[in-house]
Amino acid sequence: MVKIGKPYRAEEHYVTTDGVDHDTIVMKSIFSRGVSGKWLLVTRWEISQLKRYERELLIAKNQLESAIKKQNLALKSIDFGLIYIDKDYRVQWEETTHLKNLVSGRHYTPGMICYRTSALRDQPCEHCAFKEAIEQKRIVRHTVRVEGVDFEVTGTPVYADDNKEVIGGLLRFEDITEKLKLDQALREAKEKAEEAVSDVIGVMTSASDAAYSKYNDGMNPYYRVTSSWNEIRISANITSYLSGYNDPRLAKYASEADASIGGGQIGVRNGIYQSATTQANYTKFSRLNIGIDDELLIMSASEAYFLRAEAALMYKWNMGGTPKELYDAGVTVSMEERKATIGDYLKSEKVPAAYSDPSDSGKDIAAVSTVTPKYNESASVTENLERILIQKWIANFPNGWETWADIRRTGYPKLFPIVNNLNTDGVTVQRGMRRLPFPQSEYNTNNANVKAAVSMLGGADNSATDLWWAKKN
Repeated sequence: MVKIGKPYRAEEHYVTTDGVDHDTIVMKSIFSRGVSGKWLLVTRWEISQLKRYERELLIAKNQLESAIKKQNLALKSIDFGLIYIDKDYRVQWEETTHLKNLVSGRHYTPGMICYRTSALRDQPCEHCAFKEAIEQKRIVRHTVRVEGVDFEVTGTPVYADDNKEVIGGLLRFEDITEKLKLDQALREAKEKAEEAVSDVIGVMTSASDAAYSKYNDGMNPYYRVTSSWNEIRISANITSYLSGYNDPRLAKYASEADASIGGGQIGVRNGIYQSATTQANYTKFSRLNIGIDDELLIMSASEAYFLRAEAALMYKWNMGGTPKELYDAGVTVSMEERKATIGDYLKSEKVPAAYSDPSDSGKDIAAVSTVTPKYNESASVTENLERILIQKWIANFPNGWETWADIRRTGYPKLFPIVNNLNTDGVTVQRGMRRLPFPQSEYNTNNANVKAAVSMLGGADNSATDLWWAKKN
């Protein structure tokens, strides 16, 4: 409502008959003219273009604020320190939360000279990565130790739009303390491994060197569970590889399946829920071909060759031969250990076979690997690592503990996924069980130490928590 003597001013939006939107500023005033006359003066300014600019600016402002928020969240999630410093050594911004947690009392404060707050100095540090980077116009890296923490410090020059003038630089601090420890551990491991191989006694090299175990009751434990108790059958994982490779060790490891399901060596998929029906079906499949008094293989020369082959392949350690030579020797000795005829096996380009379950086609599955017995020096390192660990697994049969460790640390050999996963800890059918939880007896008799050990796991004391060395697969 417009009153005499009180001008009305407001923004108004309206749509004309042609459908065009208009934003305006309108000013209305009433003034008297004579005794009874009154006039209404309306002045209107078109501001549609200005309002459009205003809306666009508001959208851009919101987008910018959102981008800055995301950038800050990203910066806060990094596990290293990152600082932007101008060419006058004044800190413009920083994200050093991780750095402050490692080193106390030394900070990069925006608006302050970097070396005064970070190093408590009145002039730039000697061998300063930032100083060298902006002066030499190149990326500079140094390793420094501050309060017992080792850092790799990287200085990177930042250029103006013309890409010629240096206007500042980025300084990155990364904690490499554990990396240096790992480097040292690998150097020591290399020395010990090479020392063992070159020692006058040396490592196992022939089939006769293998170590076996006997039993107090005279019965092989695998024989007990596969024959006396009739509880297990050979796994489809290993029969897939052995049958596909036409491996002469297949008949050494697996008995003949029942003629009613076709005979031959037929394994069972892991993780099948046991019922009366499945029990009846799968007792017809291949047993482990182990006698009542067969000694149990503990350590063999073939395994020693595969360990050496892996070290030569992955770390280039001097293991007394090339990866191929050591791999071929490992396969050859394994055949001798199992009294199998090797033939042209090391030239074979056969691949693992698909699995077919004669009692339930729903459990049929394609092979999970295409790696051949023949060593391929032109193949990738990962392919040849897989090849070595497949043969190490086959050679160690029926000892699966070493293979379980290899799978968790490398991802090889590849196995079929579990059929029925009844685990409630978070174990997946693809990755499988990750560790053995501490037994209740330990909690009962060694409670304090068990709790201390659990606190170091980085997760719950269950079968789904990765061990620190077993996170590859």
